[in-house]
Amino acid sequence: GEGSQNYVDIAKKSAKEESGRLYKVAAEGMPDQLTLFDAKSLRNEAKKILDEKSGKLSTLPKGMEDDLKSIVNEAQGVSWDKLHGFQSDHGATAESLKRANNGFTNVESSIHTRLKHAARQDMERRATDIGGDFLEKYQTAKAFYKDYRNTFDNDTIRRFLNSKPDRAYDMFFKNGSVEDLRRLRGILGPEGMRPIRTKMVEEILAPKVG
Repeated sequence: GEGSQNYVDIAKKSAKEESGRLYKVAAEGMPDQLTLFDAKSLRNEAKKILDEKSGKLSTLPKGMEDDLKSIVNEAQGVSWDKLHGFQSDHGATAESLKRANNGFTNVESSIHTRLKHAARQDMERRATDIGGDFLEKYQTAKAFYKDYRNTFDNDTIRRFLNSKPDRAYDMFFKNGSVEDLRRLRGILGPEGMRPIRTKMVEEILAPKVG
């Protein structure tokens, strides 16, 4: 209901913010930050999708053809931030489309997934070309998000995140391990842990019955 805490959203939001911050930190170390570069993989993938799916019997969702055409043009000269934006946006869109489709891939979500992977290939290549400190920071940003995903895939954590706060508290503190709690804190951040701490204090101070 209104005001009830959705742990999954908190977890994703805090991870996305931290991941975005780390990618920005990497961009600050870019020696030629303002130089635009050709995102070849992204351009080629967009062209390939257009060749496969447009035309008379187009299977492209409405508006997608124009989006793909603009990627083909724009990706000839993109900044690092713009490319990271492409990767994040297409990844998030693919995920939400799959969720809306009960976890199954459809034409639209698979297109977004392909574009996300292509943008990531361009980022990898760019980071490797620049090398040094920049490559290191990029790898840190990438590893953070991967770690977050792995943590999020933990069964105890997933069950916890999908349950109501009261139920979540009981489940976690009766059955969860200290290690799981640390992982959880890493995902939720201080803001997300607040409802759990409140519940914990209530439990401790609640008068014992019987």
